[in-house]
Amino acid sequence: MGKPESPQKSSVERSQSTNSISSLLKNRFKKNQQDDNKQLKSPQTDIAETPEQDGNNSQTTEEQDLTLEQYRSQIKEQSGTSQEDLSHAQDGFLNRWGLWGQEQQSSWSSWIGTFGRQTATQSHTNAASNVAESEVRGWWGWPWSAAANENSKDQASLRTREDERVKAAVDQLSVLGPQIQRTTSWAFETHYGNKGGELSIFGTATSNSPVHCESLPKTQYENQEASIDKLEETFSDVVPDISYNYRDLTRRTKLRLLLSKICPVPLVPPEMHLYHDPTFNEPLLGKTETKKALIISIHGFLPFKMIKSLIGQPTGSATIMTEKITDCLREWGRNHGVNMDIETISMDGSGRILERVNSCLFLLLDNWLDSILNCDYLFVASHSQTVPVAIHVISRLITAGYIDNIEKAGLINISGVCLGPYKGLDSKLSVRAYTPFENDVLMELFDFQDDETVQSKELARHIEILLRKNVKLTFVGSMDDQFVPLYSSMCAHLNHPNIYRCVYLKNNTPEFLRQLVTLVMIVRNLNYDDHELLVEINSYLQGTLGAGSHGNIITNKNVYRVGIANILETSNPVAHHRLNVKPINVKKFCFNQYHLPWCLRGFLQEVLKLRSFPTRELLQNLFDAYRQWDPQSKQHKDLKYIIEVLGKSPIGELCMD
Repeated sequence: MGKPESPQKSSVERSQSTNSISSLLKNRFKKNQQDDNKQLKSPQTDIAETPEQDGNNSQTTEEQDLTLEQYRSQIKEQSGTSQEDLSHAQDGFLNRWGLWGQEQQSSWSSWIGTFGRQTATQSHTNAASNVAESEVRGWWGWPWSAAANENSKDQASLRTREDERVKAAVDQLSVLGPQIQRTTSWAFETHYGNKGGELSIFGTATSNSPVHCESLPKTQYENQEASIDKLEETFSDVVPDISYNYRDLTRRTKLRLLLSKICPVPLVPPEMHLYHDPTFNEPLLGKTETKKALIISIHGFLPFKMIKSLIGQPTGSATIMTEKITDCLREWGRNHGVNMDIETISMDGSGRILERVNSCLFLLLDNWLDSILNCDYLFVASHSQTVPVAIHVISRLITAGYIDNIEKAGLINISGVCLGPYKGLDSKLSVRAYTPFENDVLMELFDFQDDETVQSKELARHIEILLRKNVKLTFVGSMDDQFVPLYSSMCAHLNHPNIYRCVYLKNNTPEFLRQLVTLVMIVRNLNYDDHELLVEINSYLQGTLGAGSHGNIITNKNVYRVGIANILETSNPVAHHRLNVKPINVKKFCFNQYHLPWCLRGFLQEVLKLRSFPTRELLQNLFDAYRQWDPQSKQHKDLKYIIEVLGKSPIGELCMD
């Protein structure tokens, strides 16, 4: 892994240090810092005491019913500052939020530390030794026996105080919900095979002093989403498979890649994609090695009214993702002779993206930095709006040097809003239906549709930091997602050998669409151009309310199997590759049905360039599947009509070798 470059720091990055997270926690703000009058109420306040806010009373918009799109435009017109100035001001605000309350937390730690588990364990050891000594001394040991009794009383008192802390933390977590109009985050750390785990809640006394809980209670966020529908476990396919998309890395291929790297004249084709490691084709019988794996799952809750009106199903939780990826990782270890020592950190919450980054990075993860430093494999799973959160967090860990010694690291990004939600959804959201805090959360998602916003630029910059460190990125999306389009979850505007794309398909997906989407993913994974076919075709694939797969996708184990295989079974790039960014401004993009046939023709030409694939056979199967396709929905009928040329023209007329 090469040393990261040092690009010019942006407004969002000015608040982070390149040394370590601990140093960030210990630093104090300068007294002459600006905007002191905008400091928030101390997050040390008990969450249970936070008053519930009425969205209608706190709303400051005009009497007329504005849509979210109109509200965003109005804010831009009224604001006299530029995007960079806004990001700089927000950066100072976020820093205060992420590091707010250190004085209070240090005062908490001064007396809570006396009731810690280490002190209790030490007291227990001393008490046991004193009792043993008293038994040896006989009747004359009564003074030592009295001391042992005192230690036993202290130990019981410590257990009582620890139980009170646990009960307080559980109560604080159970009341977390939409009524708390600020960013919330909490983490639950467990070891596979152990009962219970450590709970840390941002903004409480457990932020830097986790408590041990037997189980994790459900929050009001989860209870609200459960009232919509039940999250169903699915067993559908995720295509394409790693071993099918990437051919095995042979000695001849290694020699060619080395020559392409050192030869100044391009005599051989350069490296365009990764390869499958052939050592993983067969199980390693009789050989077992132990690897320490750390799984970090990050999930976020969106405003409930939006989920109910646009998604129509629960979005799950970080615990669900943790359980699925843990099972898949243990399964992979059994098949390949690797004994996995698994530790998991489930991080959940709600709020603005960058505030979630600061709370997750500066306080919650700081409790388990030793686990990050000592692991062999690092897996990070995220869903929907937390995909940018996960990318930012791991990027800053790389900058601080915390994953330098990790053998393999990768992210599994599920239905991420890399290019925002579907175009036009913001015009369906009324500003008056949401509180100002919820409007800010929603507007931030739609800012990813514009490639000129700070959010979009920072996302691309942090992804480049990950790729320079040889972190493998797996983008998984659902073809019938009702909230996030496929080109957004696939991060279609970025190209790099370390990026792998795959699609979750329901069992009832038409065969033509299955073959077409699979071919598009193969072409993109091998670093060829799809001629924007993925962007143009997606308007005909959007799922319906409640019937899409935006939430159910996280219950499918095949999603995590593909991500694990991409992280552990693929080769490393021989040469350094820069991130190729092809800007896509969804807000300005003109979706035209007459563009689709030409995009399809250009894509078919790219398919013929594939090596080690029976391209003519694949195209013939695609044409045959189109002729047999009998669409039922209006969207699919329109799509078949637009690309009717596939049924009337032979392959030779559309594709020229």
